[in-house]
Amino acid sequence: MTEILGLTSKEVKEKISAGKVNKTSQNKTKTSQILKKHLLTFFNFINLALALIVFFFGNKRDALFIIIAVIATIIAIINDLRAKHSIEKLNLIQKNTAKVIRNGEETEISIEKIVEDDVLKFKIGDQIVVDAEILEGEIEVNESFVTGESDNIKKRTGDKLISGSFIVSGTCFAKATAVGNESFISKLMKDAKTIKQSRSKLFSTIQKIIKINSFVIIPIGILLFLKQFSLEGATVNSAVTSTIAALVSMIPEGLVLLTSSVLALATIRLTRKKVVVSDFYSIETLARCDIICLDKTGTLTTGNMKVEKIVEIEKNSRSKIEEIIKISNGLFSDFNPTSKALFNKFGRISRPKVDDFYQFSSDKKYSGYRIKNTDYLVGAYSFITNNKTYKKREEELSTNYRVLTVISRDKTDGNEKILGFVLLSDEVRKNAKKIIEYYQKNDVKVKIISGDNPKTIEHLVKSLDLKLGNSVDLSTIKSKKPYKTLVENYDIFARVRPEEKQSLIKALKASGHTVAMTGDGVNDVLAMKEASCGISIGEGADAARKTADIVLLENDFSVLPSAINEGRRTINNVTRSSALFLNKTIFATLLSIIFIFLNFRYPFAPLEMSFINFVIIGAPSFLLALERNYDRPKTDFRYHILKNSVPSAIATIFAIILLSIISKYSNHTWEETTSLSCITTCFIGFLLMLKITSPINKFRLAVIIPLFMITIFAFITPTAKTFLGLNYISLNQFLEFLVLAGISSLVFVVSNVLILKFEKIIQSRRSS
Repeated sequence: MTEILGLTSKEVKEKISAGKVNKTSQNKTKTSQILKKHLLTFFNFINLALALIVFFFGNKRDALFIIIAVIATIIAIINDLRAKHSIEKLNLIQKNTAKVIRNGEETEISIEKIVEDDVLKFKIGDQIVVDAEILEGEIEVNESFVTGESDNIKKRTGDKLISGSFIVSGTCFAKATAVGNESFISKLMKDAKTIKQSRSKLFSTIQKIIKINSFVIIPIGILLFLKQFSLEGATVNSAVTSTIAALVSMIPEGLVLLTSSVLALATIRLTRKKVVVSDFYSIETLARCDIICLDKTGTLTTGNMKVEKIVEIEKNSRSKIEEIIKISNGLFSDFNPTSKALFNKFGRISRPKVDDFYQFSSDKKYSGYRIKNTDYLVGAYSFITNNKTYKKREEELSTNYRVLTVISRDKTDGNEKILGFVLLSDEVRKNAKKIIEYYQKNDVKVKIISGDNPKTIEHLVKSLDLKLGNSVDLSTIKSKKPYKTLVENYDIFARVRPEEKQSLIKALKASGHTVAMTGDGVNDVLAMKEASCGISIGEGADAARKTADIVLLENDFSVLPSAINEGRRTINNVTRSSALFLNKTIFATLLSIIFIFLNFRYPFAPLEMSFINFVIIGAPSFLLALERNYDRPKTDFRYHILKNSVPSAIATIFAIILLSIISKYSNHTWEETTSLSCITTCFIGFLLMLKITSPINKFRLAVIIPLFMITIFAFITPTAKTFLGLNYISLNQFLEFLVLAGISSLVFVVSNVLILKFEKIIQSRRSS
């Protein structure tokens, strides 16, 4: 054995000075950055400015809209803080110290003090904390932590060691070749700790609407105020009241609150089912997923093995086979999935008396013992015997099972008996078949991406009777992998490394798919991070749980369909309700621009707008969000809400301009005009409500009818002014409203017909 001295103290100092030390720089998101991101927004500044203006120049009661903005901001901050907390707890290295050789002596140091070229001593059970090269010794390594491959790998002098893997047998000395940010595990952790940007179509659409409004709201507000102040008899207070009513209506703060609140409620409902959501918008991406990628071990299977049966070759050999396995179980403490399965099935004989024993290794692929010149061995057929007689039988069994061959061999005369085969299989999770069939029946395509060998995966698919496409062993593709072609032609991917899993997910997304990825190990982290929605289980690796968007605490994938349904219901209902919000934003913005050029006072007050927000937007949106709707969202969110909201916005604009003209020549007071504007706008809102809830059912009627009655009550009874602060309308004005309702209904119908015709023209051009 060569004497290993390691680095000297002087060499260590030089390495530290050169920055070649095992310290990693991780970009952490500070709490102050999150607060700044959500508090110091143009959206909040506008709302605060409008509230202050109303507070000082108008009716203080009209400033209540600021409460909506405050609640929405608080929900957003809480959501980001939860994601930050989860990410920062992520740590892929479980050890804090390591043994190094320095100045010829062995010492234990913090892993952050390891420098490049340090000599480390590793023994059984140790985790390899930096990338290294073996200088001396022979070990077996389990790299499933990072690769997903469950078999142990023999490592000798000159072989490379991957940080993050574990020593399962042997002792070695190894030189650190990559430390700090350059090590494999650090690069993996850097990607894993990156906070994933929201891929929510809801979020992005709302942000675009807010940006557009933020750009136009100030110039529109200034011009509208100047116009309103220039009108005959106008005062600062009247001009401020009209301008604030217009500007507040332009801001879709209610849509922000609705989306955040409904997603938060969905998160609470999922928590009751032991499903933890790291980010509200993960519910939306899960609902939109059209492909789900499953890792085999830990997701489809439990990661455990089970003994299925014994196949006797030598007559009446069952009891002898069981005895051999019991003795072997008593000799060895290696509790890998196979040995666990054998122990659970057969038990063990404690402290058996044997003359010699053979420890399992990845080289020889068998274990056993010797008693009175007879060896009793358990292992892989090709490694345990040269007998070709039963090779074909073993191969046939191997197509469905993991096969252990049991033999006895006389060391004196070489006489050998093949006693039989022990058949094992992966323990499949309960309801695995049912869950995959759910995906396939509900418009979600299934792909399996695993680090395991192809035969194991194919057997699993066959045993579950799953209808999946072709399989491919990625380790056999030596040239640059054409991932885009692979994801189109195959459904099962075997021997896939972590970075390859990530590339497969990228290829699926590049083809326009929304992709979910399930996993339970570190080797799944990059793919889960890349996926639109990453899903892990409670018993999975710490890194997988903290990277995942959704964690199934009770390791039960049968709750995933209900999580998908919860997301689909939420998104479908929010999409439908969003048309109500955008309707108000569109007509308020366009009316504000139009009234800059008209000599009419803006026909709404903030209080009337608050009533409109409640009756035709807020209340129906939250109530309709309770309805069950489990179809996968397919329609483009932006197009859907525009298609529904534009006709009603056009009808509202037409009716309000017509009403303003009528009011001028009918000598209506401004209060009477605002009341007529409010009830007419509510009526058109109910038309839109009927459209987006079609076909009508009992639940939808139970939502719409009471709100309609509240609206009528608010404007035709004098007592409503006491409770709501609204001006009721006279009988003559009610007749005017009926005329306006008839005309606006006609405009609404014609606008919808024109939209449908335009849609058909676009579709025909695309198809041609």
